[in-house]
Amino acid sequence: MTGSKRAQPIPTGLLTIVVVLMIVVTGLGGAIVFLQLRPDPVPETMTALEITSWRDTVDKNPGAAWALAGLGNALLRNGEAEEARQTLERALEIDPNQWSALLDLAVMVRREDQNRATEMLTRSAEYAPRENKALPFIALGDLLLEMDRPTEAQEAFQEAIADNRFVSDAHFGLGRALEAQGEIDSAIAAYEQASAFNPTNTDIRDALARLGAAATTP
Repeated sequence: MTGSKRAQPIPTGLLTIVVVLMIVVTGLGGAIVFLQLRPDPVPETMTALEITSWRDTVDKNPGAAWALAGLGNALLRNGEAEEARQTLERALEIDPNQWSALLDLAVMVRREDQNRATEMLTRSAEYAPRENKALPFIALGDLLLEMDRPTEAQEAFQEAIADNRFVSDAHFGLGRALEAQGEIDSAIAAYEQASAFNPTNTDIRDALARLGAAATTP
C-alpha cells in the first residue's frame, strides 16, 4: 500500500494535551499500551514507519477498532490531522467505547465542541484499562479548567491520582484546580507532590514560586 499524502501540520495549540499511545499488538489480537503525556517529539522517520506498520495491521484485521485507533494515533502524531480524524471516527463507528480513539478524538475536537470532547473523555476514562484511566481523566481535568469548571476538574484529577498516583501531571492539574478555587495550602501540597515526581519541570517550579513555596530539590 502506498503511503498517504502528508497533510498540513496540526495548528499550534491543538495538541495542548499531547498523548502517545504506542500499541504493541499481541498474538491474541489484544494490545499492550504504553502511555506518556507531553512526550519529546518522535523522529519523523520512526512515525512514518509506524504508520506503515499500522496500515498493514488494519489491512490484516479488517473491522478491528483497536487497529484503527492505533493508526489514527500514529497519523495524528505525524501531523496528518484530517486522515487521523477520519480514521478515529471509523474506529468509534465500530466500537463507540474504544477508549484510546475516544481520547485522541476528544483532543482534536475540544476547541470546536467542548461538550462533545467532555463526553468522549468521560467515556474514555470509563472504558480504559486500569492504570490507563489516568490519561483521559487528566485530559478531562485540563478541559474542565479551560471551561472554568475547577471543582469538576479537581474531581477528574483526583480520579487520575486514584488510578495512578505516580503521574506528575495529575498532581499538577490538581494543584491548578485547587489554586483556581483559592485553596492555596492544598494547591501547594499538590504542586509539591508533582515536583517530587518531576523535579525539573519548569511549570511546576513556576507554580510553587508563584505561591511562595520552594520546589523539591532534584
